[in-house]
Amino acid sequence: MVGRLAKITGMTLAYALYTLAVTAMLLWYLFPANTVRDWLRFRLHRATPGLEWRIGQLGLALPGRLVLSDVRISRGQGPKGTLLTLSRVSMGPDVMAMLHNRQVRGLLHVGLASGSVDAKLAPRGAGRVEVQGQVRGIRLEQLKGLQAGLGRKMRGTLSGTFHGRIDPDNPRQGRMQADLLLEQGELAFRRPVLGLDRLPFGRIGTSVVMDRGKVRLEKGRVESRLLRGDFHGSLVPGRDLAASAIRVQGTVRPRPELFARLGSNTMSRLVRSRLKKGALAFTVSGTLAEPGILFPALAGAMGRNLPGEER
Repeated sequence: MVGRLAKITGMTLAYALYTLAVTAMLLWYLFPANTVRDWLRFRLHRATPGLEWRIGQLGLALPGRLVLSDVRISRGQGPKGTLLTLSRVSMGPDVMAMLHNRQVRGLLHVGLASGSVDAKLAPRGAGRVEVQGQVRGIRLEQLKGLQAGLGRKMRGTLSGTFHGRIDPDNPRQGRMQADLLLEQGELAFRRPVLGLDRLPFGRIGTSVVMDRGKVRLEKGRVESRLLRGDFHGSLVPGRDLAASAIRVQGTVRPRPELFARLGSNTMSRLVRSRLKKGALAFTVSGTLAEPGILFPALAGAMGRNLPGEER
């Protein structure tokens, strides 16, 4: 009797596994990629008006993940309008969380610029989604669309963490906080700032708080062999990143290497004479594409808005 029951159980399990295998194969080969691609583009366009999403390839991967590759985000038609290129995007259920903790949670992976963004997403009612994730190893110099939009060259490696709640149908109503760190890079200026046409840095870090369409920059720090600084401020999103308005204030503390690079010229003598407890106050205002950098102490001494102005 026991042997017969075991045989029936084994046959049932074998049949169930066979059925699952056949179903999986059918889903794999009959997966309606074009239909899903059109639906995804519709949802993405609705969430990000003004942006064009192009999905190169789309398919399935185990366990139950949707995988997109060569995803291009642009504002205009053609490759010149490309803002970002995502090498790979995968999304699907967090199977381990469902099995062990009985939690409904999704996983998202985005590959770009030799780095990645990974996030865990959990529904929290009323259409809200709780998000928690990490940014790893994104190379700014590979983000050509971003540099072209801002009209300046940048390099460095971006990493950090983020968390918050979003409304997929209305992203501006959500709240997110990201603690970001940019390391071993360089920022080019359109016009010299403190006698520099570019700023090499070891670390730039800040907390970015996005709340109902408003963005705050908190606890900003700059560490460079030429100077170190602190900053905080705000960012108001515009029609695109370049048109977004920025307002930042802070202080910089020049290091001996900065004065060594400037030599004994007028700029070096002026900066030395205007330092207060080793620091120099500054403000940044305007758009991200055309920021105006002002050092009030230097502007007063020169009788005009010099030498930090970068317009």
